[in-house]
Amino acid sequence: MKRPDYPTVSPWQRINAILRSEWQEFARTFFITLAVIIATLVAAEPHLSSIDPRIWWALAFCAISYAVSSFVSIYKSAWTKRYDPTLALKYMDVFFVDIEKDRKLATEALLVFHSTSSEWRTYSNRFEIDPVLDLLDDLGFLLQGEQISSWVL
Repeated sequence: MKRPDYPTVSPWQRINAILRSEWQEFARTFFITLAVIIATLVAAEPHLSSIDPRIWWALAFCAISYAVSSFVSIYKSAWTKRYDPTLALKYMDVFFVDIEKDRKLATEALLVFHSTSSEWRTYSNRFEIDPVLDLLDDLGFLLQGEQISSWVL
């Protein structure tokens, strides 16, 4: 059996998706944490020389673990959001159930047009395909706006 030909995602596309996701939440949390650390250091300034080095190591460990866990959370959120099939399932229902009659009319109009080979501008039923094209236009808009990935679409 042949493997499906899924679109490939370059590393730059992955980084772009991460930066477009919940990055604002990370920045807000980071700056609040930084403000708390600075306020703590300013308050403890008279006693900084007497602080045990193990406390500095503990603070460094907390900062590094915060950065790593934030990155993992952002990465997971970005890919969960990007590959969420909710919109695809909604549009599958619309395409296969809601506009079934419109699809049949569009197909008939295109078959008649191709069998008669008249000019498109003068063809009277050319507007029968508009509901189907509108749906495809909506899907293209979602794809270009990165609300849905090409893989899910």
